[in-house]
Amino acid sequence: MRALLPLSLGLFAVSFAAAPARAADAFGVWRHPDNGSLVRTYECGGGLCAKVIKVRDPSRKDVHNPNPDLRSRSIEGIVIMNGARKTDANTWEGQLYNTRDGKTYSGVITLKSPQKLELEGCVLGGLFCKGVTWTRVR
Repeated sequence: MRALLPLSLGLFAVSFAAAPARAADAFGVWRHPDNGSLVRTYECGGGLCAKVIKVRDPSRKDVHNPNPDLRSRSIEGIVIMNGARKTDANTWEGQLYNTRDGKTYSGVITLKSPQKLELEGCVLGGLFCKGVTWTRVR
């Protein structure tokens, strides 16, 4: 029993030390609060990418896309963020595509907590911004 104590304390220390790295992990599956769609964030080219993996209405199309050839594609499968660059411990900056209006915005993505990812898209050099907070699903 006495021999197990150092092992137990060692395992506890290792798990405690690993917790901050896990908390800073923005990769996973997130739920949009307004429409319930699911988005997977993942590493791509050294940056952060995001793809819509599930929407409530799978027949929904990218009708507002500025490219007429893409307006008939499904919202599911669209990459809405491609290669956002890490600018701070829990912050990335990049371009965010909004399927609701077909526009691409300069964006800041911030991991607020292990369960909350905040996205803020801006126009006119940051003069007008709008944000949303996604909740982690897994």
